Amino acid sequence: MKHLLSAFAFCAALPICAQTAANLVVNAPATTTAEENSVAYTLSEKVNVATGMTVLLDADMTFTLPSADPTEPSAEDKISIMANKAGEILISNSNAWTKSGVTVADNGTKHVKIVTVQKDGALAFDVTIEGMEKPLTVAPTAGGTEFSTLAFEGEGEVNGVAVAAVPTAIIPSASGEGGTQDAGLVSKYVTWLNSADKGGAMQGASETELSDAFAMNVGGTPKLEVVAIDPNAGEHGTITIKGSYTRNETEQAADLGAINGTIYVTYSETLDGTATTAKAEVSIADGETATINLPEGAVFVKARVALTQPTDTTL
Repeated sequence: MKHLLSAFAFCAALPICAQTAANLVVNAPATTTAEENSVAYTLSEKVNVATGMTVLLDADMTFTLPSADPTEPSAEDKISIMANKAGEILISNSNAWTKSGVTVADNGTKHVKIVTVQKDGALAFDVTIEGMEKPLTVAPTAGGTEFSTLAFEGEGEVNGVAVAAVPTAIIPSASGEGGTQDAGLVSKYVTWLNSADKGGAMQGASETELSDAFAMNVGGTPKLEVVAIDPNAGEHGTITIKGSYTRNETEQAADLGAINGTIYVTYSETLDGTATTAKAEVSIADGETATINLPEGAVFVKARVALTQPTDTTL
């Protein structure tokens, strides 16, 4: 494919948008039908890259090498990717071309991954092309944080196209100034969402319910309960927890070894004292139960599975 045009914007060139049109569902599995030459994907919903979000774009691009090197990129395009006549793949920020360090043969295919976040009200992209040692960060000169069309221009082929965009109410952003969602969790969420017995079983669920179920990697309302306490085990005692979830009024076991979140303990020495939350030191004996080594001062304890570390100061 010669050129990835307006990856995160409306189509900038009407003649290109007038080429083959296809629909692309956000958070659906990657496409399995190859599209040849120019194609504009219309997204099932407009994506606004809000503060704290991490939006993922994946595509397998087959490049037909051009007979001439590219001219200056369009100032309206947030990001463009294309090969020059020597097969060097170039990336632009709507202002200038930068060499990616990757070379492709004529009609060669490369996997392209773009991780998108918002910084100070503008978008920033970490672009990885198959063969790159590390991502290339692109800060576009074109403004705006929304997009609804994904356009590919020129001769070649594109397949395996996917867009993942998950609200921060489902996957919280990392704590601290400028924190964004973990890209690995966003990718896992899409896999979970499209699994029939996981996210596929959560029709009509709220964002909070989806977040809790995804953290436990189940298809229902999760529960974590303490089933045993041993004050003499380990250095400061242990508790044993069991995971389960309820679907259609039936409780089923949850595999604590396969959770998408992390097990945390919130604890204090007194019931009304200031609590501390920390990642639990866990050993899993069988899928359904896990033993937590309690930290010093953990007299009153609450255990939970969460996607980011809770900030509770009380139990």
